[in-house]
Amino acid sequence: MQLAAQLADATGREAGPLGEVPALFAAGQLLDNLPVAIRQRGQPREPKFDAFIGLPTRRGLLRWGEPIAREHEGDRMSGDLPKADKRKVRQLAGIAWERELRQELRKIAAAIEEMENGALSPFDVNDSIHDFHDGASRDLYRQYADALPWLGVSRAYCDRVLTDEDLVDASDEVRNGIREYAASFAKLGAEEGTSDEDSRDSAER
Repeated sequence: MQLAAQLADATGREAGPLGEVPALFAAGQLLDNLPVAIRQRGQPREPKFDAFIGLPTRRGLLRWGEPIAREHEGDRMSGDLPKADKRKVRQLAGIAWERELRQELRKIAAAIEEMENGALSPFDVNDSIHDFHDGASRDLYRQYADALPWLGVSRAYCDRVLTDEDLVDASDEVRNGIREYAASFAKLGAEEGTSDEDSRDSAER
């Protein structure tokens, strides 16, 4: 409830359940009003709310986001976009967030079904729900409610959560920018995969 109250204060809305956050985000009401300090080069991010510390983290976004942001520093995507483009990026973030959240919730549904079939106990399902809350749910929130949503959107495009069909209505600048950032994510992912394979080979020798 404390975070909900803080978000309400930032958005000028009455405090409600945290489930309203994706809707606020998609409508552009969260990021437009949320007073999050944007990190300058060489300076740590200092968000107003503790809940935003360490953003973003989803699947290496924290580790990869910083070098990618530095690589593209000065281009239009890392600067000021027209309002229409910002709105489109937020919309894409909302779409990707919903898709990934739905996928994670299906795992909970599968666990409940296994419980009904006797394969899992209610305690097992309860543990799964706690793991979801502390893991995937929180990570997705951090990825898509970040002060720089285009990083999360680009990562989602790299992971094929978003497709070219989703980018049809985006401006050329947004579409090309997302693809460029996604390519950077893919490159870093390939390099990390190669590094992991080399480490395994060395260990086997």
